Amino acid sequence: MALLIDEPDAHLHLILQRTIYGELRSVAANRQAQLFVATHSEMIVNNVEARELYLMYGTPRLVSSELEKAQLAISFGALTHADILEADGARGVLYTEDFTDIDILEAFARVLDDEAALKLLSRDVLTKSSKAPLPEGLGEFSPQKHWEMLKLIRADLAALELLDGDAKNKADDSITGTAEKMQRIRWRRYEIESYLIHPAPLQRFVAKRLGGDLLANQMLGDLGISGELEKTLQKEFLENPMTPVPLVEAYFRNEPVSKTLIPALLQAAGLNVPKREFNEIAAEFHADEVHPEIVERLNQIKQAFGA
Repeated sequence: MALLIDEPDAHLHLILQRTIYGELRSVAANRQAQLFVATHSEMIVNNVEARELYLMYGTPRLVSSELEKAQLAISFGALTHADILEADGARGVLYTEDFTDIDILEAFARVLDDEAALKLLSRDVLTKSSKAPLPEGLGEFSPQKHWEMLKLIRADLAALELLDGDAKNKADDSITGTAEKMQRIRWRRYEIESYLIHPAPLQRFVAKRLGGDLLANQMLGDLGISGELEKTLQKEFLENPMTPVPLVEAYFRNEPVSKTLIPALLQAAGLNVPKREFNEIAAEFHADEVHPEIVERLNQIKQAFGA
C-alpha cells in the first residue's frame, strides 16, 4: 500500500513542517503503507537519508550521495524558479561581475554583427551576476556553488565565469567547452567598462544624448571629453586610442573607470548617466573601434558553449 502526499509542508513554518511530516510517518506506519511525499522543504530533505530521496525534475533519479543531498537542501533557498526554468533549456550559464556586463557585451556583439554571440547572450545562456543577492543566512553568492546546484537539474550544463581584472579568484583561465568543471576567463583590464574609453564613440554618445543642434552639441561634447581625457591620460591617447602607451594601459588595469573616469568624462560634457546605461556607449562604437580583446572574449564565450 502506498500513501501519496503532494507538498503537505506548503506555506508552513519549519516547526509545523516537522510536525506534519512526523504525523504522516506515523499514519503510514500504522497502515503499513509506503510514504511518498512531494516536497521542496529543506527540513524534510535534511531529515531523511539520501537513498530515500528522488529528484523528479527531468528524468526521475535517486539522489546519489549525502553530499548531493546537502546541495539539494541548500538549492531550495538559493535557486529561483527562473533559474530552474531557464537552466532546463539553456546551453549553459554565464557568470559576470555585474548584470551590466551582459548588456555591454550584447551591444558590442551587435556592433560587430556577431549573430552567434548575440544569440547566446540574449537567448541561449542563463546569465547571472556574481553580485546577485541571496536570501539572508546563505552568505555571499558563489558562482561555483550556484552552478553545482544547477547541475542537480542539468548534469550537462556548461558554465563560464567572466571575471574582472581585479578579481580575488586567482584560478587559472580555462576554456574546455564541457560541463566537467567551471570555465573561467578574465579581462586584462580592470573591468569591461575600461574598453569603453575611446574618444569618438564617447563623443557620438554625448551628441545623441544632448539632442537638439547635433553639430553644436557634438562640439561641446568633444571639448568636454577631450579635455578630460587629456587631463587624465596622455594626449597621444586621443590620437591612437586602440594602442595606448604602457603607462595608460597600466592605468586601465588598475582603475575602476566605471566609478571614476567615465562619470567624469560625461559630467564634463554636461551629462549624468547611471552605470546601467553605459551599454549605450558601446552601441555607438564602429566595428573598427572595438578593442581586440572584446572580440577575443566573445569568441571564447562561443567556444565555451559550443556555438
